[in-house]
Amino acid sequence: MLVERWVPGVAAARGYRREWLRSDIVSGLVLAAILVPQGMAYAELAGLPAVTGLYTTIACLVGYGADAGSIPVTEGDRLIGMITDRDIALRAVAEGRSPNTPVRDVMTDDIKYCFEDDDVAQVAQNMAELQVRRLPVVNRDKRLVGIVALSNVAQCGNKKATSEMLRGVATPH
Repeated sequence: MLVERWVPGVAAARGYRREWLRSDIVSGLVLAAILVPQGMAYAELAGLPAVTGLYTTIACLVGYGADAGSIPVTEGDRLIGMITDRDIALRAVAEGRSPNTPVRDVMTDDIKYCFEDDDVAQVAQNMAELQVRRLPVVNRDKRLVGIVALSNVAQCGNKKATSEMLRGVATPH
């Protein structure tokens, strides 16, 4: 479905079970209780207003909750970069940039990608070598057509590709 290709987390939401709600709320509150004060303290240590750390922490938690650890940046349908919570923290907040800073100024522009017709085993090996959990997918005209995630490879049925990728991605770097 088109929405699932462009909005991370939609596929997971379709399989969400009501009985998970209580534990997910508790987990979210625990994460917020730990991370919000830390984010505010780090902002102050960096010489920024504490509210900057609050907003950054909330933005990162929302991205995490939506399973959107990295978001493609495009001009039209051409992929020009990726932005992650790490990019926001290191290139925007830590440098004291304004909330009006263009995404282009903080995104990662040295992007790695795969082609839509690449073999899944090769993509998994590439993800393992790069130690990434998500990889943009482009067509041969280098137009963005989707994102392949760790979970996509895990569900493809190719056990060798899955174990190779998990071994590489899980390795500390």
